[in-house]
Amino acid sequence: QAVEFPFDITPEIVKRTVKSVKETQYRYIFSIMFSTAHHDAFMTEAYEQGIAGTGDHFWMFSDSVSTSIFERSFEIGSPLHLASKGCSRISAVAGIEGDERYDTFMRSIANLNNPNDIALLQSAHPTPPEGFEPIQIADDTEKFFAKSNAAVVAFMYDATIALGLSACRAGGQNETFFDGKQLFSEFLKSDFNGVTGNNTYDQATGTRLTESAQFSLLNVVEDTSGAGGENTVRLKTVVSDVFPNGSWEELIPMRFNDGSTIPPPDLPPVEVDMNYIGWTLRLTGWLSAVFVVISAVYLALWTYKNRNKSVVLQTQPVFLYLICAGCSVMAIGIFVAGIDDEIASPATCNFLCAISPWFFCIGWVLAFSAFYAKTTCINRFFHNPVPGVKIRIETGDLVVPAVLLLSAVMIVLLMWTARAPPDFERKIYEWNSFGQPTKSRGLCDYKGAVPYAIFISFVFFISVELALRRAWEARKVSVEFAETEYIVLTLVTICVISMFGILLWFLLDHSPAARFVVIAADMFLVSMATLLLIFIPKVRFEEECNRQLQKNTFGGGGKRINMRHGAGNVAITGLEDPTFRSSESLAVDESDEFKSSGMIVLAHPKKLGMLAREYVSLKKEYQKLCYELRDESRELDSDEARVPDEIRLDSSRS
Repeated sequence: QAVEFPFDITPEIVKRTVKSVKETQYRYIFSIMFSTAHHDAFMTEAYEQGIAGTGDHFWMFSDSVSTSIFERSFEIGSPLHLASKGCSRISAVAGIEGDERYDTFMRSIANLNNPNDIALLQSAHPTPPEGFEPIQIADDTEKFFAKSNAAVVAFMYDATIALGLSACRAGGQNETFFDGKQLFSEFLKSDFNGVTGNNTYDQATGTRLTESAQFSLLNVVEDTSGAGGENTVRLKTVVSDVFPNGSWEELIPMRFNDGSTIPPPDLPPVEVDMNYIGWTLRLTGWLSAVFVVISAVYLALWTYKNRNKSVVLQTQPVFLYLICAGCSVMAIGIFVAGIDDEIASPATCNFLCAISPWFFCIGWVLAFSAFYAKTTCINRFFHNPVPGVKIRIETGDLVVPAVLLLSAVMIVLLMWTARAPPDFERKIYEWNSFGQPTKSRGLCDYKGAVPYAIFISFVFFISVELALRRAWEARKVSVEFAETEYIVLTLVTICVISMFGILLWFLLDHSPAARFVVIAADMFLVSMATLLLIFIPKVRFEEECNRQLQKNTFGGGGKRINMRHGAGNVAITGLEDPTFRSSESLAVDESDEFKSSGMIVLAHPKKLGMLAREYVSLKKEYQKLCYELRDESRELDSDEARVPDEIRLDSSRS
């Protein structure tokens, strides 16, 4: 990026120009200036704006400025002293001392410093335009034959030789005339070793090719020989690098503005946003996981403690244990998802990426398989329309579906882990204008998991669909503790939360922290919704029973618990029909048979339908009988009206 300024400068121009250079944020600055006034004004302002003299920037000047700009004394600690030291100056040179051709040419130039050659040169010197004094070589031979001028003369010498050789080629052997186009065409073909090196030219512009020229790099350093005064320091230039044969060669190490030989970075340092999960979100997610695990363990212990009570037996302890285990495993998955390369090595992160799907899939299968088996068993009630009949559910009825689902998912997970294990990968997804990375994210790469994820999703979808269908079919079957309603509600809740969680997980692929929040929130809500909807009604029922026992409110004489619909805190759905509202019909006997595992169908939609049809039939029969009775009554009244008075009197007397 180039920043230009006019030759005639003002303080405002200098300030504005330096500010523009600063805004580029580049730290290597190449400057083309023409005078000491330019150098002093710009370097002083650069120091004031913090882009010179700080040790973080490197200034390089072209050979448009003389070395005398640097080779002078400065006040120690002044802006110019601090800004100028460590700078460099690059210039094209005729040759390097030690090169035979260059040394021979320099000796030949020095030998011209004699009266005869000076007179010859003076006679050939062109007459200057009017108003300019002619140059008198003899008046200042030391300056005229100085090395700096000799370097320029060397380039002129090679250019003259190139033009002469081109003219010879253009004229040919017949020495005919040629035009400028022919001369330029032959000039482009020049290729010879001159004083300044191999002379070759750009075929389009005729400019000397860079790799054919020789350059030197001067380093501005402090003169430690004591040339400065008491409060001043003198700077000098030394050749640090040369470019003799198409490549740079170091003579001495370059000393930079900070005094070291280590180059400063060419661009400002960038603090990359690593997008770590962060300890705040990590601890919050882990605390939610701890809460789920503690809740699951507590409810599992509650189940074990009440394993011989009807509230647990009728629900099946295995069903409750599976739910607690599944929720605990999913909660452990939150711990795993909260670890990234901020606190773990890449190898550990790779391992956690591989096992993370295991926790979520197995936990989900354990919890859901229990619902799947339970809805399957409840679905049996739909085909048993006899209220009060107990259907026993064996442990195997719940375990077998869980084992089958778990086996299918684990086989796929094993294949996934063995053949296409996910790896932790940190990717850069945002760069600044210099191409420096500014943002990156570390996520598990699941690009090889598509076929396995599709199969697992298919198994989950089929299981959910079957469970919901069977639960929907038996939604009006009323069983003890209203399990059907709570199971359906839990299944719907799990599906809704999971779908939203998966959608957000894909949408937030740029933010590991947001993904972790989605995972933690999704697993927490699914786990707690499952635990609360399944266990809280049972816990409340058990507490209500205990309170009733303490208050001696149980039905007289026998072990009978009144479970009237709407009474107390125990709700049993499906009993809205008035036929089922009597306390006698809702009394449940806690006999030994009742305490065994299984559930009693309290009300069934098929039975209710049968009773409704029977009710309609009886109502029609009743209405028919009422009509017949009314007709009979009218006939009796008419017969009485036709009996004579004396007979009616005799009848009344008798």
